[in-house]
Amino acid sequence: MAGSITTDHDRSAQSSGPKHVAGHRNAPLTPEGRLRLRLRIEAGHPIARVAAEAGISRRCLGKWHARRRAHGQDGLLGRSSRPAVSPARTAEDVADPVEALRRRTEYGPARLAADLQRLHRITLAPATVHRVLGHLPQPLAVVPQQLTIEDAMGPTS
Repeated sequence: MAGSITTDHDRSAQSSGPKHVAGHRNAPLTPEGRLRLRLRIEAGHPIARVAAEAGISRRCLGKWHARRRAHGQDGLLGRSSRPAVSPARTAEDVADPVEALRRRTEYGPARLAADLQRLHRITLAPATVHRVLGHLPQPLAVVPQQLTIEDAMGPTS
């Protein structure tokens, strides 16, 4: 309507609620919707304007645009946020002594970390020991040590 006045209340009512609904064929967050947005960019519309009209950030649309240029149609598909590699993962040759020491004792991560340093010269934070223990199959059974008669009787005089 020409000449109508929009109040702050009207603007807040218009801006509330979701700007897009993922799940239907024409949604901007489906691969088809991403392609449609990219075609608008290729037609000469500014990325920021297309993104604002679609209710997504300029950064997000720029990312999809770059992926489409680099990877073709597959660049518009969703991706996992999981990293491809974990270079900081604890090495198996370090995790094995943690498991072996845990199976011989009932110690917690702090005591295991101290014993690993003292016995094997392996320095690990208790949080790292806890994480390694969490990756082990559950339940982690403690193998009881065999007691000899001498151990049970104590030192003889």
